Amino acid sequence: MSKYIFLILFSVALCADDLDLGDDFIAGEVVKAEDFNTKFNKLETVSRLVKDSDLIGSWTCKSVTHRENFPFTQFAGGFIWYLDGNITFSETDQNPSTTSPKNWSSDVEMIYDSNSFSGTYTLFANMLMMNLGDSENSGEVLEVDLMSENQIRIVRIQKGGGEDVDMFVSLCNKSS
Repeated sequence: MSKYIFLILFSVALCADDLDLGDDFIAGEVVKAEDFNTKFNKLETVSRLVKDSDLIGSWTCKSVTHRENFPFTQFAGGFIWYLDGNITFSETDQNPSTTSPKNWSSDVEMIYDSNSFSGTYTLFANMLMMNLGDSENSGEVLEVDLMSENQIRIVRIQKGGGEDVDMFVSLCNKSS
C-alpha cells in the first residue's frame, strides 16, 4: 500500500502544475473584492466535483505505473515507468454524461491495458466510467480530480473485467 501512496505523491510532484493564486495579500492592505474573488474562485474550482465541461477538450498526459508494462518506458535510474500521450474528451450535445455519454479518444493506450483508442464515458462524483471501444460490457473506472484550472489527475480504480488493479496515475494538462 505504501508504494502506491508513494507512486501517487511522486507522480503529482513530478508533473504538478502549481495553483497560481497571484501575489499574497499584505497585512493591512486594502483588498479589492475583484482580487479576493479571483483567488477564491481558483480555490473553489479545484475543490469541487469535476463537471463534464471541465473535461471537454484535448489533454497532454504523462501516465506512470510501478512496474514494467509495455508500451511504458522506465524513468532513467528510477523504478517507475511512464507513458506520454494525448486524450480528447468530446460531446455532441449539452446534456449531462449520465444521460448522454460523451466520447473519448487517444493516440496511445491512455485507458490502461485496454487495447482501445476510443469509446464513451459517463462522469459521476469524480468517477469516470469508461466504455472501451464499441462494447458496453468492457470498461474501466477511473477517478478524476482537478489539480488546477488546466490540469487533471486520473487514477485507475477498477480494471475492466474485474481483475486485480495495477496502479496507474495520469497527470494531464489541457492543450485545447
